[in-house]
Amino acid sequence: RTGNALDSLRYARGMFMKTPAFTVFYLRWRLTNSDLGKKLASFDQRYQKKLAALFPNLSDAERIALQAIFHGLITSPVADEDAMKAALKWLPV
Repeated sequence: RTGNALDSLRYARGMFMKTPAFTVFYLRWRLTNSDLGKKLASFDQRYQKKLAALFPNLSDAERIALQAIFHGLITSPVADEDAMKAALKWLPV
């Protein structure tokens, strides 16, 4: 919301650290053909629209890759704030 990617990653990582089981829950249900799976897919679609607005020159595949990188930075047990800062240096601006 603030436009600061590092703040956004910190916030999301803080949420993940409070509820690390959410990643397992997401992975378990996201690709199912269920109401829950469809709802989770709709969140991904909204996030892709947000990334398209922030990075209009990226292809669909590049935005999906960027989402995957952000997901990894948030959920990886070895990704700390220094790793987040390093990754953000590579953001396509």
